[in-house]
Amino acid sequence: MRVVTAVLGVIALVLPSSGAGVAQGSSETEVRQAETRRFAAMMQADTTALGGYLAEELVYTHSNALVETRAIHLEAIATKRTIYESIAPVEISYRSYGETVLGTGTVKSKGSIGGTAFDVTLRVTTVHVRRGGRWLLAAWQSTRLP
Repeated sequence: MRVVTAVLGVIALVLPSSGAGVAQGSSETEVRQAETRRFAAMMQADTTALGGYLAEELVYTHSNALVETRAIHLEAIATKRTIYESIAPVEISYRSYGETVLGTGTVKSKGSIGGTAFDVTLRVTTVHVRRGGRWLLAAWQSTRLP
């Protein structure tokens, strides 16, 4: 419950109170491109590139309820505690709220965390914020699908 509360708190902090709508045009395209590049950096364990797609306040919640900050997420990938053999969207929709985009959909992922292998399809919710002309991931919440 604390994890859900934390993610909802991040969403409440970054979403403006009005102007909601389905992301169209450049915002959606830019977020999709950023996600593609972020996934590639995760698979290549390129934490320098990956860091450029993560907000400082990132809350990254794995499907096993492990919650990571930006620093811990980068360290886990750098030390190979978390290994992504593959990670790719199956279907993700985006809604734009000004300088924030909320994504919902499914992602297929394979790898290991702490030596435990996973090969899963995940339901995800993502929060991206636009800063310095770039879309940064501020929150990731995933749930394993049966």
